[in-house]
Amino acid sequence: MTPGFVFVGTALYLTLVVAVVYTLNERGFSRGFAFQTGRRWGKFLLLLVVLGIVTQILTLI
Repeated sequence: MTPGFVFVGTALYLTLVVAVVYTLNERGFSRGFAFQTGRRWGKFLLLLVVLGIVTQILTLI
């Protein structure tokens, strides 16, 4: 297993944990918990992709 897969897996897991904790802190176990968590997780992953693209572009300059 290459380190890249470990880093990607860790990033996915940690963003999911942050999204769950953030949703629990804000709403608790109310209706729509899974939906709100999934929505936040998607936003965090999109932010990571954007940061990765910006970093890649800046390394090429």
